[in-house]
Amino acid sequence: MIRRTLRSIKGQIFVCIDVGCPDFERAATNRQMVANGECAEAYIRIEQWLREHPKKNTPLPEWIPLGTVAKEGGRRD
Repeated sequence: MIRRTLRSIKGQIFVCIDVGCPDFERAATNRQMVANGECAEAYIRIEQWLREHPKKNTPLPEWIPLGTVAKEGGRRD
């Protein structure tokens, strides 16, 4: 399924092609949440910690979750 949507990004209008998205309404809601900074406290705390500890050999604190990144096709390794 291919769907074209118009998006305004920094005052410019773009035609975007969404491919393979099973729920366009949920995707729009998610984009709005990101734009409004909702549910972002954990990401902000992690970014702040990383800025304050720039050494690459500093171990991450236990409160930063470690996991796997989903691979293409939705499979996780």
